[in-house]
Amino acid sequence: LLILWIIYFAFSFAVSLPVLALTFLVNYNSASDVTPTNLSMVWIFLNPLLSYISYLLTSIPVMAVAFHYFSLVEQKEKTGLLERIAAIDPGASEAQRAEG
Repeated sequence: LLILWIIYFAFSFAVSLPVLALTFLVNYNSASDVTPTNLSMVWIFLNPLLSYISYLLTSIPVMAVAFHYFSLVEQKEKTGLLERIAAIDPGASEAQRAEG
């Protein structure tokens, strides 16, 4: 899990780096008298897009923790998913065997 978090932070940093650079350029140029409109338009479109990608990246560690948790539960209890489904309705599993 530690390696996954390192990969997540690397991808998140790679996505946020262009936003930080554009923010610096827009603010640096706005301090002077000349403000390039092209740069601010790029910033307006790129900032929400890269922020959205960054928000999507936050789901990766959460899903990894969930998969890891269920893997540990599976190792501890030694019950598979199909066995648990069969335990809910034993008649359904017999009907599936008869069909297959």
